[in-house]
Amino acid sequence: MKQIYNFELYSPPVLNENILNEKLKKTKLKYQTCIIAIAALLLQIAIIMLGVLTIEIYPFFMIISMFYVLVSIIGGSVVAAIYAGGVIV
Repeated sequence: MKQIYNFELYSPPVLNENILNEKLKKTKLKYQTCIIAIAALLLQIAIIMLGVLTIEIYPFFMIISMFYVLVSIIGGSVVAAIYAGGVIV
């Protein structure tokens, strides 16, 4: 097997159980965040579809559902910007 690291020239990276657990936690957090984002997107699509299907019977419900989706998208964007460390001007 071809050796790709030469540990005689450089010391190997420090690796212990705590570092591996932290990496595992970060990976789980990224996975959970992705699942939550997909769930929120599907919920927004369902609300828009419900509003479109009821436009003839309850036109006010369509307006309310579109307003909810708009506010939810803006709020989610603000939270994502803060979570990502972006600056809101």
